[in-house]
Amino acid sequence: MSYNTNILSPTYVDDKSKEFRGQTNIGHDLLEEERKNASVNIVSFLQNSILNQTKFNRFKYIYNLSAEKCFNNNNNNYTFSESQQCEKLLFEKDPLLNNIKNFTSHVEVMLENDYERSLNGITCSKKYLVAHKEYLLRTNFLYRYYFYFMAKNLFTSHK
Repeated sequence: MSYNTNILSPTYVDDKSKEFRGQTNIGHDLLEEERKNASVNIVSFLQNSILNQTKFNRFKYIYNLSAEKCFNNNNNNYTFSESQQCEKLLFEKDPLLNNIKNFTSHVEVMLENDYERSLNGITCSKKYLVAHKEYLLRTNFLYRYYFYFMAKNLFTSHK
């Protein structure tokens, strides 16, 4: 039997029920694989769109700041190695870059938490599949843009 991955199909739940018949565990490995793929899809969407754009804008700002504060000899008398250390320190201690770096793990934790809460207490395999499908649809059509606009509001209003 082929594995149906089209969650928009009206027969998705019935196909899954037939495919997983005989399983003693409600949660199947393929359902876990779908959940992980949904999470990876959202994280890569965020990284390839708003997070990289914000990160590169922040790099530009920090390079300009380091050119002015660390390398400009009119403002200080740093040697070249001290200037490089100054620039390195600016990148390491920048709170916005650190928050951008940690945002994807925050998204992964929130998605995992939502998945577990949406399936908590379900003992019937058909209800489990319905809740799983609802989660995948929410993830694809709602959470993707929710996290995108959250990142945009958090990270793009700063310089």
